[in-house]
Amino acid sequence: MWNSFRKIGAQPNIVCELIDKSTLLQFVAQGLEIALAPNWVSNIAPPGVAFVPFEPHEMPIDLYLVFRKSENSDSESRFIKTVRTVAAKGP
Repeated sequence: MWNSFRKIGAQPNIVCELIDKSTLLQFVAQGLEIALAPNWVSNIAPPGVAFVPFEPHEMPIDLYLVFRKSENSDSESRFIKTVRTVAAKGP
């Protein structure tokens, strides 16, 4: 995943890393973060959380952008829009 970011000249600003996926989803649902998470967490997501596939250029993995469906900040909304645009283009 990091190689994919480097390839496009980007470096995510990681503020917090969470191992527990339930906590991660609650942070997203409360508007505290957006996150990268494996596909299976969509099975335990609370209402109001959306998933967008993230497909890096190197080794394919099932990874999704997780965010609230509404009430996101302008910067979060721009980031979500960018991920959707890139995901729609495909590999």
